Amino acid sequence: MRQFGYRRFDTSDHSRNNFWIGVIGMGEGYHNNHHAQPRCAAHGLRWWEFDGTRYCIWLLEKCGLAWSVVWPAKKAQHSTDPGPDPTLVISSQAETLA
Repeated sequence: MRQFGYRRFDTSDHSRNNFWIGVIGMGEGYHNNHHAQPRCAAHGLRWWEFDGTRYCIWLLEKCGLAWSVVWPAKKAQHSTDPGPDPTLVISSQAETLA
């Protein structure tokens, strides 16, 4: 499915985001987002990129079963700049320490 989809980030590979695979795969179809921010728990960064896995990880974190989870910063979700930016990802551990 590498040839179908869109590229939000200019990564060194040929990864693409695919909406339909993203919906069926609970967010795993947004592979370009994942390659741009590999440690981020959420792959769906736009409001229309459904990411069910994000909510599962969020629930596990709230129950204390997942920790040091890296979430996208608000800037990443609302940015119009398609280029990767290391400041777009925040760590939940860093938030609690601040």
